[in-house]
Amino acid sequence: MTYQPTTHKFVAVLNKKISAGQVMNALAHATAGLAGSYPAPEEMRLDDYTYTEQQEHTAQTSEAELEYWAVVMFGETGKVTALAKKFSLWRG
Repeated sequence: MTYQPTTHKFVAVLNKKISAGQVMNALAHATAGLAGSYPAPEEMRLDDYTYTEQQEHTAQTSEAELEYWAVVMFGETGKVTALAKKFSLWRG
């Protein structure tokens, strides 16, 4: 595959209080969910993913019961960088 410059990027913000194995699992699920819900997945260069079950489970959980283990973003580089710059890089 020939390198093609991109205008968008992925960023993941992870909760450092969660063990590495659990947070990597959360990262995988969050990324798959983001990819499955994005309106133009070809921009992400990922295969299609169905995330309906995960989305339904999350929707049935009250906000007070949710503990965010990971947040993922995808969008224009400048906008994503501005949103994510206050978070530390993963140090595992």
